[in-house]
Amino acid sequence: MNIYLVVEGEKTETLVYNKWIGYTNNSLRVVRSISDVSVNNVYMIVGNGWPCYLDRIKAAVEDVCTKTDAHGLQLFSRLVVAVDTETVTVEEKTAEITKTVTEALNGSHMAFDLHVVAQHFCIEAWFLGNKNLVLHTQLALSKEDIKNYNVSKLDPELLCVPSNSSVGSKAQYAEKYLARLIKDKFPKSSYSKNDPGPILHEKYYKSIVSRFNNAGHIQSFGSFIKAFT
Repeated sequence: MNIYLVVEGEKTETLVYNKWIGYTNNSLRVVRSISDVSVNNVYMIVGNGWPCYLDRIKAAVEDVCTKTDAHGLQLFSRLVVAVDTETVTVEEKTAEITKTVTEALNGSHMAFDLHVVAQHFCIEAWFLGNKNLVLHTQLALSKEDIKNYNVSKLDPELLCVPSNSSVGSKAQYAEKYLARLIKDKFPKSSYSKNDPGPILHEKYYKSIVSRFNNAGHIQSFGSFIKAFT
């Protein structure tokens, strides 16, 4: 099985998905050139954010429908699109992507599986699902965040921004909250869009899977697991 993957962002998702896909399914290997696709590969490209990724998805549909292997068989059997939902629901974002794919097909049969990974409300909400970040005593930077909304006990996807916050959006607040937790937990490490730090480690990934399976939280993460298994 070969997968064509479009991720929304050019920074975090490319780094994280490159690692996490292998943790989810060790038979898959991520490649960044379509010429490197052979067997059990994930060809990952960047959508460059909304609304640019809508055009990139349409181009991806054309690739999936037309690219063939050495035997003349369809090269890709699955198209995966990974995007943040931001201010809309998972259902609304999934419908938007599905509509874009349908329009790109222009009446042709969809001869591939479509998976929409709607990261609700942003990918950092998933990262906040590691409850071990809060299970320690040195909470100097994140103390007020935890007091406002303890992500080790409450679903990170339902995160509330404090009324006195100067951060512009919930996604931006989640990023700042996560960065403070990471710095408290791992003083020698940090989190940024360009360098997710400990997020890339398999142990961290497994803690996210455990939270999803055992607490019923970060439910949109299930679409990631399904997309690559």
